Amino acid sequence: MATIDPCKLLCASASAYLIQTSYPSGMYQLDLINPKGLPKPTPLPLITKDVANQYNKIGLVDDPYVIVSDEIEACFVGKTKSEIILSFRGTLPPAWTVDSILDWIQNIFLAVPGQYDYFPGKVHSGFHFALTTLICDIVKVLNILNSDQSLPLYITGHSKGGAMAPLAAVLLSSKKYNIKVTQTITFAGPKPGNATFRDYYNSTFTNDYNYENYLDIVPFLPPGKVTIELLRAFVPESWMTLRQLLKDAEDWNYEPVGNALYVTKDSTIEKPTIINDTERLAAIAEALLFNPGEIGKAHHVSCNYRYMKAICKGTVCGC
Repeated sequence: MATIDPCKLLCASASAYLIQTSYPSGMYQLDLINPKGLPKPTPLPLITKDVANQYNKIGLVDDPYVIVSDEIEACFVGKTKSEIILSFRGTLPPAWTVDSILDWIQNIFLAVPGQYDYFPGKVHSGFHFALTTLICDIVKVLNILNSDQSLPLYITGHSKGGAMAPLAAVLLSSKKYNIKVTQTITFAGPKPGNATFRDYYNSTFTNDYNYENYLDIVPFLPPGKVTIELLRAFVPESWMTLRQLLKDAEDWNYEPVGNALYVTKDSTIEKPTIINDTERLAAIAEALLFNPGEIGKAHHVSCNYRYMKAICKGTVCGC
């Protein structure tokens, strides 16, 4: 099976945040580093050397196709010499703080699991809706760039984009579109569906990965039964809103998909276990109480943060 350097897809996930909310809805080709002919965002994004290095790491042979829906949902599809890359933008804003993460945690609980065509089991209704606003244009672009499907297709995304990516893999490969998906590699992806969906996904897409980081709470969400019990042990009694959200989610049965890879505190990569999952949640709870800024840092895919340090190993940032 074809494979790809996960650093390239991490850079593609980070570069998806270059799609600005000022861009109009639609599908168009655009250089994300030097956009021309579109409304300029305020403030202008800071294109540092590291940001440019991440974008250049993708190795696009032409400007990617950018797809935007109502400003909130966005992705790009690009072609390199050896593959097609579909990258979903994560939750805005990309400059994560603990307050924005806690706000997003509440939002993620507002959408409940639902049953939809071409999806076995139940999937998160919010992630599903986000995908459906983009999927028609995604298919159009794939037919432009790879009509004979001769190039492998890789799907990626960070945060919310990391939940949309596996849903896209299922929908694109379904009988509705019959597009072959080679591999999906995501970063800090939340759980997209229930146990039935997980079982189907893992038996169909056996070589997919989701990277999770020390102190990053997002991969634990929405919580399944085991995660709910673990979170209850660590969430302070005073956090009544979060404790009520956990109670409301008791029957949702969300489960992660793909093969998990854990980025440790020391920026090494290993497979997670129940033991270190428990330790991670305890560390997250402690950080939320005493050092909340570390929670925001843990979710970043920018240069100089742990995902980039562990996965790209100094080959992109600071060069």
